[in-house]
Amino acid sequence: MEDPTLIPTRPLLKALAKECKPNPPWIVGVPMCSSLAAELIQFAKFLDLCADEKLKVDRLYDSVHSIVKEIWKDTTLQKMGPTAAGIISPKESVLHVYLTHSDDVPAEVQTKLRELAVAKDFQVEFFSDYRGVPCVMFTEARSADRVVVRYGPSAMKAKISAERLDEGIAQKPNTRAVLVALEALMRQNKMLDDTGSNPLAVCGEALAVMLLSITASYDGEVPDAGRLLMDFLVTFGFQNFFDHVKHSVSPKGMADNTDKIHKDAQLSVLDISDPTANLTPKVDKVPLVVAVFNYCYNAVSQFEQVDNSQRRAQSALSTIIGGETYWSRVLQLYGQKVSPCYDVVRQKAHNLAQLR
Repeated sequence: MEDPTLIPTRPLLKALAKECKPNPPWIVGVPMCSSLAAELIQFAKFLDLCADEKLKVDRLYDSVHSIVKEIWKDTTLQKMGPTAAGIISPKESVLHVYLTHSDDVPAEVQTKLRELAVAKDFQVEFFSDYRGVPCVMFTEARSADRVVVRYGPSAMKAKISAERLDEGIAQKPNTRAVLVALEALMRQNKMLDDTGSNPLAVCGEALAVMLLSITASYDGEVPDAGRLLMDFLVTFGFQNFFDHVKHSVSPKGMADNTDKIHKDAQLSVLDISDPTANLTPKVDKVPLVVAVFNYCYNAVSQFEQVDNSQRRAQSALSTIIGGETYWSRVLQLYGQKVSPCYDVVRQKAHNLAQLR
């Protein structure tokens, strides 16, 4: 018997949430996490690409690579920014790369890239990122997945930072889990620049550097994911720990405050590749970002202190990240037969199918 096809309509998602109550979507089919640290690891695992999604991303890389090689035959695509840090969203993925061997930019390069892209069912958009590096964003027409490509003689500016983000975050499961949660939190509050094209929002690379500034502040080993998240929130959510008016965020650590280098910017996050440059030169509404981090620190702290019978949230992480957005992910994993979501939803599929 074939599994029923479940379309993620709003009534069906609400019914699914009710069926799985009291678990938030990232804890469907697994025991309730005993700590914030364990829940952060589980949340990251829940959003990790499954086998089919990895193949889709690989095909996306290959397609874009084939386009840019028509102009720079020796070029390669190198991960950078949040992608180098191990962050790839399973839904409408945004991949960040820079090109090697692309110093010679031919005349009318934008026209040529557009023609090549359209022939392979991609839309393109051109802009300069937070480093001032020229970018072309390829958006696949069918999936809406995007690849942001830095090219030209300044593209290699990202290299040093990319290597540090890979080493310090992508290869450290606890640290990466915290960045996954922070990106979700910033996206939920519409404060994250996914593509590097919105200078008023905090880009993923700047958020990653802010996290690295915390990991570099410990004398010994980096603590578990729960402690790391709380240290991040308390540092950037309270002015007496970090004053964005007076100080810059340094990837070397926050144990000693760094006098603000970019006085004309609301937020100064120093670039790993060039410590004199700012990754957030035009970001605005920084007090609102601070307020969100402040609220999140207090919300998680209060959850930990309240008795189980008096808790209003389902889990520590769900006090700051709403679960409604992620029930569709549960259905995605069901459709791709990825356990444990597949097993749980399959048991409830008959009832849920009536809501199609």
